[in-house]
This record gives sequence, structure tokens and C-alpha cells, in this order.
Amino acid sequence: MRAIDIVRGLPVVAEPGDTLEHTARLMASNHVDAVVVVEGHRPAGIVTERDLVVRGLARGLPVDARVDAVMTTDPITLDAGTDAAEAYFTLCRRALHRLPLVDDGRLVGVLTLDDYLDAPPELVQLVHRVTGEGTPPLLPVIP
Repeated sequence: MRAIDIVRGLPVVAEPGDTLEHTARLMASNHVDAVVVVEGHRPAGIVTERDLVVRGLARGLPVDARVDAVMTTDPITLDAGTDAAEAYFTLCRRALHRLPLVDDGRLVGVLTLDDYLDAPPELVQLVHRVTGEGTPPLLPVIP
């Protein structure tokens, strides 16, 4: 199974010149805690709620400041076709909460640790076996 196969939603994106206020509203209206900042369709950065607060508000930036002033540049990305178990290990090894997925350099999705909560049981079992966490109990599916 590929990493892109377990992503639950479309990526939410901003552009470098978008304002902090616009980006915060974008996050709120899409119920996400981070957005990928794109130039064209290529990831140029990523900005989280924490970035808006710590790098923006705490430093006294106005709400009309550009989002590229607070984003993390050159985000780590992964090819969308990467095996989902390998993508999980990348998230863990790099201590990431989200990982932009690309196809030929173009953003196609954002993988999060939460995506693994809805992953097929076979993948969850594999991840637990490989990480040495034992085999988790199979939980009943509640409709």
C-alpha cells in the first residue's frame, strides 16, 4: 500500500504572499492545524498554528504580514508512491506530525500520523510488528 492511499483528505495550501490572517482563517475553515505553502504546485514551506503564534503573534507581526515570514522553508517531502509503512517510519524518525507527499515534485497530499488511525488493519499490524510494539488487539468496527 502506498502512502497516498491512506491520506484522508485533500491538502490545504497557501501561497507565500498570503497574510497570516488569511492563513489562520484557512486553517480554521478547513479544520487543520497546518498548511503547505506552495509556489505553483510545489511545496515551498509549511506553516503550523504554532508558527502563527510563536513566529508571528509573539514577535508582534501584524495580521497582514506575509505567511512566508513564519513558515518553515524547504519542508521534508516524500514521494506519494512510497510504501505506507516506510512513510510511517519517516514520520517517526524525523519526529514529524505531517509530511507533504509529492508526485514529480508537485504536492498531491499531506500524510499525518492520524491517517494511520484509519489505515487498513493489515498495515497497522505490520507497523506494530516492525516497530517492536507487539501486535495490537483488533478492535471491533463501530458503525
